Amino acid sequence: MRALYLFSKWCCSSLLVALLALSVLQAQTSQGVPINEHQAKLLKEVEELKQEAQTHPDHAKAHYKLGVAYAGLRQWQNAAAAYEQAAQLDANDPETYYNLAWVYTQLRKHEESIKAHHQVLRIDPKYAESHFGIAWSHYCLQRYNEALEAYKQALQLKPRFAGAHYELGRVYVAMGNKDAALEKARALGKLDRELADLLQREISRTLEPGAENTAPPSSGESNQLMTDRTNKASRPKILYRERATYTQAARTYKACGVVVLSVIFTSDSRLSRLRVVSGLPFGLTEKAIEAAEKIRFSPAIKDGAPVSVRMSIEYSFDIY
Repeated sequence: MRALYLFSKWCCSSLLVALLALSVLQAQTSQGVPINEHQAKLLKEVEELKQEAQTHPDHAKAHYKLGVAYAGLRQWQNAAAAYEQAAQLDANDPETYYNLAWVYTQLRKHEESIKAHHQVLRIDPKYAESHFGIAWSHYCLQRYNEALEAYKQALQLKPRFAGAHYELGRVYVAMGNKDAALEKARALGKLDRELADLLQREISRTLEPGAENTAPPSSGESNQLMTDRTNKASRPKILYRERATYTQAARTYKACGVVVLSVIFTSDSRLSRLRVVSGLPFGLTEKAIEAAEKIRFSPAIKDGAPVSVRMSIEYSFDIY
């Protein structure tokens, strides 16, 4: 029963794995890119699921499947509504609450996510992954002490849960506790070398002297800075951009979603003052940062001169 609602159940059922492609397909269609017969079949299947939920309004599973479909389409509000309806019809299905909790995180409704995870724990108090989910929401809300306790609870139930060790280390980084973070990185090396290296990299990027995230703006940057809403300057021209890659831990749990970063594209073609607006667990945030740092661009232009512009960039992680 546990395996049915692992973290991956948010987006890893066979149906959702297929439907995750639909957000890409819809974007392609809107841009005039043709879709093939198989892709058209997937779109038709979504309509059939909507019809099934309408035909069986009192069947929790019908609403659950619709929630899965909407999540695959990245229609998070609709997904939440469908899962909420399923939960009302069957209050003892942990899988529904678990998926609902992670949809809430996409909507940045972290308090609601915590409540949904607690519903999972009401049904199964020993479920480590919901403690993990609670910790993640506390982390996103910058409630680091609560996040620490929740990750520790997850590890009490599942001591070799590498993802929880890694995220616990990231909480120590956020709290500025370099020694505890380094100790966690060393211990994590015995469980997951990739996550250990990513944690070590985050420690260096964030806590080492002269780290980019703590450095003040470069000379002249603050008074020249534009925003991505500025309509009097051109946007930077991206010359090179890599896709962000998955960590093995994220593949294991089939984590998916979008990492949103805010970064200054400077007038001298550097990236500066990167900030995480919305992240993902299991090392995906750090992978997005790693990809962003490799971007090459020509700067925005205003009145014939290069200017610095703050913009948001997104990295999507989809399993399909």
